[in-house]
Amino acid sequence: MENISEQKNKIKNRENERGAALVTVLLISMLLLVAGSALLFAATLNTANVTDAVADQQAYYAAESGIQSALNVFRNDSNDSSPVNPSPLIDPNKSEDDTANEIDYRKAVQIGTSNIAGDTASPRLSRWLTYNNDGRVVINNLTGQGFSLQILDPDNTTTLLSYKIEKWKIGGLQQNQTYSNGNLTISYSAPPVEETTNLNVSTNAGATAKLGSFTVLGVGALPSDGVRFEIIYKMTKPYEATKVVRGTVTGGTATGGVKFTFDSGVLELKGSLITIKNLNNSRELTAGLPTTEIEGNVTAVEPQRLVLRSTGFGPRGAQKQLEAIIRKNFFDGLSAPATLTLVGRSNGFHFSAGNSNAQKIKGDDVVSNINLPPIGVTNDTNLTNVNSQVNDGKPWLDGRASNVADEMPDWLYNATSLHNTLFNGPDNLYTVAYNSGRYFTSTPSESDGIGDYYTGKGITFIDGNATFEPNTDGGGILVCTGKLEFKGAFRFKGLIIVTGAAGFERSGGGSGILEGNIVVVPYDKNNLGDSAVALSGFLGPKYDTSGGGNSEIVFNSSAANNGLLGISNFVIGIAEK
Repeated sequence: MENISEQKNKIKNRENERGAALVTVLLISMLLLVAGSALLFAATLNTANVTDAVADQQAYYAAESGIQSALNVFRNDSNDSSPVNPSPLIDPNKSEDDTANEIDYRKAVQIGTSNIAGDTASPRLSRWLTYNNDGRVVINNLTGQGFSLQILDPDNTTTLLSYKIEKWKIGGLQQNQTYSNGNLTISYSAPPVEETTNLNVSTNAGATAKLGSFTVLGVGALPSDGVRFEIIYKMTKPYEATKVVRGTVTGGTATGGVKFTFDSGVLELKGSLITIKNLNNSRELTAGLPTTEIEGNVTAVEPQRLVLRSTGFGPRGAQKQLEAIIRKNFFDGLSAPATLTLVGRSNGFHFSAGNSNAQKIKGDDVVSNINLPPIGVTNDTNLTNVNSQVNDGKPWLDGRASNVADEMPDWLYNATSLHNTLFNGPDNLYTVAYNSGRYFTSTPSESDGIGDYYTGKGITFIDGNATFEPNTDGGGILVCTGKLEFKGAFRFKGLIIVTGAAGFERSGGGSGILEGNIVVVPYDKNNLGDSAVALSGFLGPKYDTSGGGNSEIVFNSSAANNGLLGISNFVIGIAEK
């Protein structure tokens, strides 16, 4: 009985545990519900993250598309098969393929030429790319997806420009000495420094540059061929480069008839145009009494590099921004100071004008109103040699031969600079030619050719002597490290660089036409001279045109640049912001 009683008491004592199973089930259910909710939330969040990641990736691709679209504008503008033209044209009075309507780096960073009329946003190429009302270039008609561009000038080239008149010459004299002929005197004064510093060239109109003043006093006659003068204009910002303003003082007395006739009314330096003011159609400026101020209008230089800032837009408000730095070309141009430039010392110098009066060497640009000296040498002894043949009755020189030593471009500064451009620089002409299958050690075969005359594109590098038979055509940039000879008729459009000691020779008859520049600049690669001294290491240049017939060498400012088109407008760095 006691055992039964004890069991009943135990059962009574556990009555307070009734419903424990339900609570346990509820607790477990809550845990399962929380776990399920967490799993569902994680899945939802992951789906959103994946969606956002896809949107971000689409925005990134849109930003890349913006970079590529800008590059297409720069690269394809000069592509004959698919040019990209501005709409509307920058200059509606000229054709769409005129240089005034072609894109360049300066036009790209100036609102008035980069954007359509009324588009006051930062320069963004809206003349070439179509933006919608949201300020985006839409990609593949996808709503909300596209890109916007900003074209930036990292070197601030299009705002301020500074220069100085480094030196000057009057009748062969230098540094403001006075030319005298009897009682007639002509002197020159350079402008003060404060007038040559930080000119505002931010507008298309440019700014006025003071180029100094001439004072003519007394009474007397000048020589019949006048008195030569040179004003050496050196740009100091944003880049360093030199251009010589040349001309002749002609006339009789200080009280009348004295004129300043300029060899060129427009000069170009790193893309900056220097236009002499108040000249008539003969490039003459009548002297004032007693002082004549010389002024020019200068425009901004062309940037050598640009920053392309592209903002890409994707779905769900996604945005990505990329910045790319592009460079105009490996060499920042391969300009030459004369149509025919003979660089080097007088020892070993040889210049033969030939017997044909039908030949012409011209400094007038075929694509602009810029003029260069038709023949340029680098010392006065060689200039006297050239002028002795120019002045012997041959009417073939259009312009004045000149000493161009003061305005050598960087790549012609001395033999070391030239050799680096040809062989040793980070992106030299040899490497570019070799990688494109255009490197030869002797005369290329007829099937290999020397470039395209009509387009003037490409680089041909001949490491040795080369002789081209009659009726050879070519174009672009031709480098010959030995003797270069053309026999009879030839046609070439571009830049020819001859570095061999035997120089350049044209023999035979027929017609020869070259549009561009010839630079004869011999040097010994085993003896480069002093790398810090201007013109050091160069030998005496040789140029011989003993052939008859008609020949014409004429300056073409775009021809040499065309040779660089295959290695232009390339990306040197890109970053995500």
